[in-house]
Amino acid sequence: MELSEQDVECLEQLGFRREDFSVAGEDSILRLRNVGGRCYFLVRAEARCRVYQHRPRGCAIYPVNIAEDGAIVLDEECRAAKTVTTAEMDRKGAKLRALISEIDSEAAARAKKRGR
Repeated sequence: MELSEQDVECLEQLGFRREDFSVAGEDSILRLRNVGGRCYFLVRAEARCRVYQHRPRGCAIYPVNIAEDGAIVLDEECRAAKTVTTAEMDRKGAKLRALISEIDSEAAARAKKRGR
């Protein structure tokens, strides 16, 4: 899951350390760290997110996603996919496009700062 700087700061305010829950890819985009193939914040024994009330925006938008061709789609493997209405998909799709634009801009600034 990609993270915006706002997402990271929110999680840091909860007492988590950026270097523990996130990783920057070669593309300079920050993403949630996976541990054992699962999200850092997943409490496996309870099958719940420990930051659910403050989860990153991409997590709140999920299972709405963007396909490689730019189309707004649902992750059909998600149990919640069948509950998403057309109106919700449109609304979340617009939020996702804006979020991705924000994340891409932040990554470009990080890359520029590093001299890439």
